[in-house]
Amino acid sequence: MVKRDEEENKEELQRAREDKQLKIFFVGISLVVVAIFVVILVIHGFKNFEQGGVTFNVVKFCDTQPCLTTYQTSFPVLSEGKPAEYNIYLRNDPRKLKEEIPFEGVITLDIPLKQVIVNISDEEIIDCNKDGGIAIGNLNKIFTISGMKVGKDVNATCDPQGRYMFIQIGPGNSTIVEQTGPACYTISVDNCEILKGTERFMVETFERINKEWL
Repeated sequence: MVKRDEEENKEELQRAREDKQLKIFFVGISLVVVAIFVVILVIHGFKNFEQGGVTFNVVKFCDTQPCLTTYQTSFPVLSEGKPAEYNIYLRNDPRKLKEEIPFEGVITLDIPLKQVIVNISDEEIIDCNKDGGIAIGNLNKIFTISGMKVGKDVNATCDPQGRYMFIQIGPGNSTIVEQTGPACYTISVDNCEILKGTERFMVETFERINKEWL
């Protein structure tokens, strides 16, 4: 009788050990699955993120070294009368632009603008670090693909009635974007940061479009 009880106790202890091992196994599997899921989320977060309601994708071009890191987003346009999307690639992280470059004012979208005038008070900032051509080209592009006429007029000034958008780019003590009228903006550039200044303006435009139109 005593021997039988000892055998039963051994069997119960064995079952208890097996149950404990199974629990440890399943807990371990669960932790591995959670870890994999977290890693996927982190990697996904590195590739795309949201800023002000606008989704940006981190895109690298490695045809030449070092790789060029860009921040891509889609811009809604009309192509042959049909809705379409145009891809814009920024050279600066939109999150850092929001932190580093002040924007004083708001982007005007409720005025039926048909023309945009972009003046540069100092042509030297265009050649600075060879960023000027990229900066002005991208800035002009977001207007032309929206059906606006973009030009330069050294005699033009801010229109108090907001009949056209007026953007003045020039040197300043700090890089900042300021609204100076209903549809008028000054982009002050310090330390060759023309690309940062124009892209800060573009980021604000994208966020405004996302909020007002989408």
